[in-house]
Amino acid sequence: MKSCFGLLFILAVFTVILGGGALIWYLSDTAEFSRASTSARPAATPGQPPVATPVRPPAKH
Repeated sequence: MKSCFGLLFILAVFTVILGGGALIWYLSDTAEFSRASTSARPAATPGQPPVATPVRPPAKH
């Protein structure tokens, strides 16, 4: 009987850990203050355009 309770306890702990991880992932993916939105600039302040870097052909050996 004790082993049954031990297995149920381990299963409950495992479920709580997986559920907590899934909840953190879901909330971080749907939050309005996530990292992806903080790096975006408002439309009223234009940024500098990216500078093109010339590409050199590979050296032949």
